[in-house]
Amino acid sequence: MGASFPLSQTTLLQALIFEKHLMKEQWKAVKDFEGFYEVSNLGRVRSLDRMSRTSRGNKLRLWKGRLLTLTSSKRDGYVNLRLTANGKSRSTSVHVLVAEAFVPNPENKPTVNHENGIKSDNRASNLNWKDASGQALHALSIGLRKPERGSARYNAKLSSREINLIRSRYAFGGVTQTQLAEEYNTSQPMISDIVRGLRWKHVSGAPLAPKKKNPTFIPASLRRKIKEAIGSQLAIARQFGIGQTTVSKIKHGG
Repeated sequence: MGASFPLSQTTLLQALIFEKHLMKEQWKAVKDFEGFYEVSNLGRVRSLDRMSRTSRGNKLRLWKGRLLTLTSSKRDGYVNLRLTANGKSRSTSVHVLVAEAFVPNPENKPTVNHENGIKSDNRASNLNWKDASGQALHALSIGLRKPERGSARYNAKLSSREINLIRSRYAFGGVTQTQLAEEYNTSQPMISDIVRGLRWKHVSGAPLAPKKKNPTFIPASLRRKIKEAIGSQLAIARQFGIGQTTVSKIKHGG
């Protein structure tokens, strides 16, 4: 079947890709290790012939260059390696070496992305430079990451409990979307989406805003409890999930 490849964990499909492109393989010097290592556009790495002193330091010896054996890490799936030459060393990943040598980076983006999501497919044609947000969006687009919802998101301001409380208070009436936005340190459009169920759709347990809101309707049994409740209007409003204005009206016989 032609040449063999040193990637010990290469899949058959990847091996066929290597075979298909072998005649187009190009080699370039590894950045900062020129004259010692080269990387190819197919994701292979080789050392070059070099003269080096023996361990006793009194003789020079020729070290023949070779194709390095590369394996994918069980921890993160990337093909990692360590380069050493003239007293300096560098631990890196093959996809970074390939991108540095073959993939332009005019915007100086910091990370290298695998277009097909396969971390061991380090062909130059499968790599591109991205920033952190670009990496995250790409991972979502190809199914490597699932979108986070509601309060599970890293930047969520509201918890699921607060979402239900907002919906309950608005459904009972006596509080505006603007007032809720100010109280919960968010925007009125955000509150509007929450009470209509357009955001945090997975959170259930509280009524959504009706098409025609009746701000005065509260069951008689609940009115009695509110009227007998002790504490500030704000505390009672939060206890029963209604607005302070509604508490005031009930307390004063409204």
